[in-house]
Amino acid sequence: MTDLTVLSEHIDYVFLLFLRVSGILISSPIFGRKNVPNLAKVGFCAVLTVVFLACIPEPQKYPSYGTLLEYVLLCLRELLFGVSMGFVLTAMFSLTMTAGSIMDYQIGFSMASIYDPQENAQEPLSGSLLNIMLLISFFAMDGHLKLIEVLYRTIETVPIGTAVAAPNIVWAAAEVVSKSFVIP
Repeated sequence: MTDLTVLSEHIDYVFLLFLRVSGILISSPIFGRKNVPNLAKVGFCAVLTVVFLACIPEPQKYPSYGTLLEYVLLCLRELLFGVSMGFVLTAMFSLTMTAGSIMDYQIGFSMASIYDPQENAQEPLSGSLLNIMLLISFFAMDGHLKLIEVLYRTIETVPIGTAVAAPNIVWAAAEVVSKSFVIP
């Protein structure tokens, strides 16, 4: 959409896009940190929404709904789609904590842990070190930009208002998570 007239004409579509963007960003371990002010998170989501509106092509058909209840359910579906993508990213970052916990147990550091105010819990020493190294590597390799690009690609692939979870997706997600714990 080269012109941003959709902001005034289709505000419901803009809100659905905002919900998808905010779902992934606020639930991800990168952008959704607890020490970042909520106003900054919402502002960043709003800026990304406007950028995506300017970049994505205008949809052939805007999402349709008949009642307010249908629109609320559509909003929940978009929000859950974004949160599920953020959950996958969180699960991948949590693997470092699990690996660190296993390492600490094997080298005798299982009793030593540090308090993480982000998670409000005790975390293993090696896991915290691995998590910091993963975050540094993530930013050094422009992972945050790739994450925004993945979000943009999902908007292109799964248009706003058409996000539907297939029944097999739960089993596929469980398989990916279970395979991530297997050491080749």
